Amino acid sequence: MQRTLGILAVLTALATLVSAVFAGSSPEPGGGARKWIQWADSYDGALQQAADEDRVVFIAVNMDGERANDRMAEKVYRDKTILAVSERTINLVASSGTHSKSGKCPRFGCSSCATHRFVDVAVRENVLKGDASGAVIAPQHVFLGSDGSVLLSVPYEISVSELEWCFLEALDIHAGVEPKDRRHSGRRPRRLIVGDVVDLGGSAGPLTRQEALEIIEEHKKARGEREGMLRRRATADEPEAREYVLAMLRAGGGGGGRRGGGGRGNGDRTKKELLHWIGVASPMSYWEICAEFADSGSEVVKAEAIVALEQMAAEESLPMLMKALRRASTNAESQALLVRAVGATARDDKKARQAILRLTIDKKKPKVRANALIALGWLDSHEDIAQRLREAALPDVHGQKSKIIPSKVTENERLGAVVAMGLSRDVAWTDFLQSIIDAEGEDEKLKNAARASIAVIGGEELARLARFQKDAGSDKIERERLFGFRVERGGGN
Repeated sequence: MQRTLGILAVLTALATLVSAVFAGSSPEPGGGARKWIQWADSYDGALQQAADEDRVVFIAVNMDGERANDRMAEKVYRDKTILAVSERTINLVASSGTHSKSGKCPRFGCSSCATHRFVDVAVRENVLKGDASGAVIAPQHVFLGSDGSVLLSVPYEISVSELEWCFLEALDIHAGVEPKDRRHSGRRPRRLIVGDVVDLGGSAGPLTRQEALEIIEEHKKARGEREGMLRRRATADEPEAREYVLAMLRAGGGGGGRRGGGGRGNGDRTKKELLHWIGVASPMSYWEICAEFADSGSEVVKAEAIVALEQMAAEESLPMLMKALRRASTNAESQALLVRAVGATARDDKKARQAILRLTIDKKKPKVRANALIALGWLDSHEDIAQRLREAALPDVHGQKSKIIPSKVTENERLGAVVAMGLSRDVAWTDFLQSIIDAEGEDEKLKNAARASIAVIGGEELARLARFQKDAGSDKIERERLFGFRVERGGGN
């Protein structure tokens, strides 16, 4: 009987281990699947281990009291996909908070809060680029090679799929896999930085809840420079912040002092400026504020609200944007803006893809067609998208069967298609883009756009495409959040 029980115990233990392996998580020392990333205890120790074992180092930078950081700590870092892939790297968590006076940290599962506090100091000194006061962006995720150099990084909040992609891409880069041969799961983050970390410069990160509440009170009392306070307030991912900013917008922008109020013109101007700031610097949760102004009011205010929605690209905003796009069927200017916002938000939505593709062949609206082509660049790869981009980029070669005959394809459409190829960051476009560069007699601007797209596909920032997408879409509104990281004040998600 004892022998039978012993065999059963062994078999049970083996079953538990096998189950953990197939679930993608290692067993915890006390039994069961791992619930935490296995964090190293020191920055120097992690780098030494990486050098000795030729491994990649993953650094998660996280702060307390801010919603995006909380979501990363509570959901993303504990996801089974991330737990599995993190076993291939050496991992560090950097956080200045204290979550327990002794024992294991309840927020991250590392050996103690002292360890992630010491890591935070070391990472700030050796890896991150903060502002003048030493503040850094959090959440932020950095991958180092075995020599301590930065392989890639992503500032602000990212999804499980995006973080998984970063792990696999960093591992491929470290292993020397050529870009054209990198094919792995997950989604490439739009804010990806290859070989460096974001330089915060003179800006500050998102506010904590306490800071946000304090600024609300200061703003209520202030009579002078209220606009700066309100913009700073709009970086906080707190319900009180959103409610207050929305109230200010409804009241005419809330700039205060010499710039606030004073008639329709001033009200529209201050609304326009604040909505633009939200698009650049606010957390994604502010999409609901922008949605209120994206389908009503003056055209200048609507335009800023739509571009803000494009820049935030919150998945939750897609149904609202699709409805607005349908309602704008007789307004080409609104359609051109909305189709870009839909593209930036949709990723893999079939109905959105089909709607955008239809607009790329609208015979009466060349501006809408050009903007729809740009929008295709944000979507996940699909043969219908690839075919349409080929037709538009080289209509004389690939557009003979297109509903837009080659002679009707505008230069902006061609430019928009080439920009979209860069936005996709799909290495499959490299040879096609090179053929444009090599073509005799081809327009020099199109060639330069092709060069910029190849550079972005190779890992350079989207800023390389900024002027080309602006020209292709006939843009009047800058899109700093998508095509550049540096802002004057505030942070954002």
